[in-house]
Amino acid sequence: MSWDLGNRRLRRVLVTRLRYLGDVVMATVVADVLRRGDHALEIGFLCEAAHAPVLADHPALTRVHRL
Repeated sequence: MSWDLGNRRLRRVLVTRLRYLGDVVMATVVADVLRRGDHALEIGFLCEAAHAPVLADHPALTRVHRL
């Protein structure tokens, strides 16, 4: 399976949850679902720098972007 937007196949997605740690952790479910749908999808996660260590080894994420 792959993710499409209109007639274009998605190659990269950025999940964003900046502030509260609980919200950041709960948003990882989105990354898990995206990964199950397409193993080749590049999934980034944008969060505040203080929460980045929680996401560092998440298997669904390609990269963690710190704000």
